[in-house]
Amino acid sequence: MKDLQLQNEVKTRPCLQIKHLPLLLRPKQTCELFGIDLKALHKLETSGRVKAIRIGPKKVQRRYSPVAVAKALGVDLMAENYTLVAGMDFAREVGNSIAEASEDVLGKTRALIQSQLEGLNSAVREIVRGELSRALESKTARPKPQPRMETHRIPSYIPPQVPKGY
Repeated sequence: MKDLQLQNEVKTRPCLQIKHLPLLLRPKQTCELFGIDLKALHKLETSGRVKAIRIGPKKVQRRYSPVAVAKALGVDLMAENYTLVAGMDFAREVGNSIAEASEDVLGKTRALIQSQLEGLNSAVREIVRGELSRALESKTARPKPQPRMETHRIPSYIPPQVPKGY
């Protein structure tokens, strides 16, 4: 019985489906989108359920996130994609921030790889030194014998004569 009741509640729950939705809306746009008045929006803000983002030179203008307002009102927001409307200064600032962050990550990654390689190099060096010292102590390493030229010659072999001229 409770499952059927939950399914009915989900079916009757209000839902907005929007094609293009900006990340931030003005108060009037927010009210028009959700069908509420400005007093209700300000009550949501003062109760702490919705946070207003203040913009402008004196931080006076308020903008609201439609996702936050939808959650506060209990409305499912089914936006297919969000459209960000920003100026060139904002785009440059974001690009610079991303570039700085990627340079920091790259520098830290290089330092980490360098330290790992140095550790690996010293470990291999110690292993080789240990193996060489053990081999020299047990005298298992013999010097390489020098080949004798006479042993490689076949007796009674006469090399062919090299033709002269063209």
